[in-house]
Amino acid sequence: MYRELEFKKGVVFDEVGKITGMIGKKHTEHESSPEDSFYERVATTDDDRDKLSQFWKEGCNALIDASGRFYLENSDAENEQIVDMSEIWTLCLDLPVRTFTDNWLESARKSAYAFLYTFIAAEWFSITEPELAEQYQMKANNYILEYVGFINKRKLV
Repeated sequence: MYRELEFKKGVVFDEVGKITGMIGKKHTEHESSPEDSFYERVATTDDDRDKLSQFWKEGCNALIDASGRFYLENSDAENEQIVDMSEIWTLCLDLPVRTFTDNWLESARKSAYAFLYTFIAAEWFSITEPELAEQYQMKANNYILEYVGFINKRKLV
């Protein structure tokens, strides 16, 4: 059965902004020198969207790979030179007809969303604060494994 999972780039980037901003603020509160602001180093801004879009594309490709035999197709951005925050990326899956409920599909989508924003945060931290990158990469790996678990689940309704 043909099923679609939709992902809004703006929603994912907002979550990345919340993560990086929260981490930046938390560490900045303990700084003694405001000249070298941890917050300014790790928090994402609109100026970072080009780099974040590259990570977005890598994350989408990882979800395609993780979907394995259920993957059918996906929607690609028409013009990758422009960062479109209203972009909706669609991952199309061919799932067994009686296997997956709408609740299951929503759970899979939530895991995939969580993967995307933690993956992007991990990639961002690998540039701005490498000590945090491994922690977020582990979280991203857990989310994609959770997604794969949902994809491969064979619970009949």
